[in-house]
Amino acid sequence: MRHISRLGAKLVGIVLVFIIIPLTMTYFITQKEVKTILTEKIKVINKKNAENVFTEVEEFISAAESLATELSKSETIGMFISGMGDFIAMDLEEVRNKYPWIVRFEIAAEDGTYTVYPEKEYEDDYDMRKTLWYQRAKKENKLIWIPAINKSDQFRLAIPIRYTYKDEIAGVFSLLIDMGQFTEIMRQYSINEGSMLMINQTGAVLASDISTEVDDEYFDQYSFFEKFFQTDEILFGTYIYAGQSRLTFTKHIPELKSILLLQLSEKKAFADVDRLLSKFKWIGTVTLLVVIVVFTIVTRLWITNRIIHLAESARTIADGNLQKLIQLKGNDEIGILARSFNEMTLNLRNLIQDILKNAKTVAESSQRIFESAEVSNQVSEQVASSIQQVAAGAENQSRFIEQMNEKLVQLNHYIEGLTKTNKSVHDIAQTTQSKANQGAESMKRVVEQMSVIQKSIAESNRVISGMTRAADEISNFVNIIDNIANQTNLLALNAAIEAARAGEEGRGFAVVAKEIRSLAEEVSVSAGKIRELVESTQNFSNQASTAMEEGIKQIGFGQKVVNESGEIFSEIIESFERTLSAIQKVDEMISNLSENMVQIIEGQRILRVLLKRMPHLLKKFQLQRKNRQQLWMRLHSWLNLLKI
Repeated sequence: MRHISRLGAKLVGIVLVFIIIPLTMTYFITQKEVKTILTEKIKVINKKNAENVFTEVEEFISAAESLATELSKSETIGMFISGMGDFIAMDLEEVRNKYPWIVRFEIAAEDGTYTVYPEKEYEDDYDMRKTLWYQRAKKENKLIWIPAINKSDQFRLAIPIRYTYKDEIAGVFSLLIDMGQFTEIMRQYSINEGSMLMINQTGAVLASDISTEVDDEYFDQYSFFEKFFQTDEILFGTYIYAGQSRLTFTKHIPELKSILLLQLSEKKAFADVDRLLSKFKWIGTVTLLVVIVVFTIVTRLWITNRIIHLAESARTIADGNLQKLIQLKGNDEIGILARSFNEMTLNLRNLIQDILKNAKTVAESSQRIFESAEVSNQVSEQVASSIQQVAAGAENQSRFIEQMNEKLVQLNHYIEGLTKTNKSVHDIAQTTQSKANQGAESMKRVVEQMSVIQKSIAESNRVISGMTRAADEISNFVNIIDNIANQTNLLALNAAIEAARAGEEGRGFAVVAKEIRSLAEEVSVSAGKIRELVESTQNFSNQASTAMEEGIKQIGFGQKVVNESGEIFSEIIESFERTLSAIQKVDEMISNLSENMVQIIEGQRILRVLLKRMPHLLKKFQLQRKNRQQLWMRLHSWLNLLKI
């Protein structure tokens, strides 16, 4: 039963893995997809709502600017600004009644006069030209929007007015506007669980469809809203305010330097979805528990009972009853297992029947062997008595073998000594052969070096011959120089004679001729010395050439002697190689003899051991015969227990 419980636990684990985990993953994926779809739907719905609000605000701003432009061009305001008439408030009162979001009209002229409608008291020294809206409108020379000082829910729309008779600014016309109109627009398009805000660059709320949020400040979130002041497109985003995540649509209003913000609490927007998913989660959990319980009961009633029946049948087979088969039908795994058990039982029954048949044959053979063994036992006893006699003789033979073994051991020692001596001779022969090889190599190097020397001497002889030929040519040149010097000397002598004939006019030429003759004599003397030096060099060269020729002959004779020595060394090396080969053959014969001696000694030892163990082997044979008889009796009794 413990094994069946384990199987049930495994099946429950399979259910958990293949049902609960996929359903859990489906739940989380569905939750994410539903929120994504709902977010897109909320974006579409609220973007349209935001576009309506943004359109209404832009139309209001456009209408206010058109009204201010139209009023600034009225005749009454123009004449007051130009100082040509008094201010008439009747027209403005009618406009104010039509547009209740106008708080006050203010007109300031360049000459310092001003008027306010409805009237408001100012100090006597009050100068409206120093106000920010007046200076800004005059400087920028266009219609501007500017926040009212100390009134975050009011804006001032100021426009410069020019003279009627010249192109210069005569003053500024201003409308003070209540931002409550924006609040009314936002309330028209207010959304459930959301709000709309107008926020300026300081983070203050200018207008809102929730009055409690007006004048609140969002400075802690300004870093989030700052990017919306840099584009005029409608942007979607999320931000955290008061610890809650909010979905937002924003639109920049450059005229008011503020943004319109439509925001929706993300938690409240997804509240219905969360409730639906929570219900789905509980329903899924209950469904899974029901599936697990039903699956466990079915498994227990169907699979477990069949496995119990299969286990009981297997236990019956284990007890030795091969007549009972398992009665289970079906094509599932358990049915296949039951059929396999039945096939195994049938095969085991056939196998045991074959074993019984063979066992009977073996029993009959064993009986005959047993009877033969009885006869063999009697013969064995006679053999044993004979073996005892042989053993007595074997002791004498063993002593003889021991004496022979001692002689063989001594012979083996002699062979080992001979082996060592042969090895020493072999080592000496190898050393001598190595030295002879070195001598032969040295003789080869001597021959090679003598060839190099012969070539060098021949080259030197060729150089000296060239020097001799060069000396002959130098001697020829010296003879030519000597002849030129003699001729120059004669020419100088003739020149001196001619100069002497010329008298005073040829004295300078006589000096030159004298110098030339002196130079010719020096050249003649130098040529003689060169001739002697060349002759001496030729003599030395001839002697060196003769000596080198003799050296070449001696080197040739030396090469012949060295070659003969090399041949003798080669014969010595061949003799040593033959000697080493003979020594190796002797060494192999001694090794074979030593191995044969060892084998003989080992054979004698084995023979001696066998002679000692022969009685023991006979006893062991008798014991094995008895053991086989007992084994057959146990096999026969076990086969009788089986039910086939």
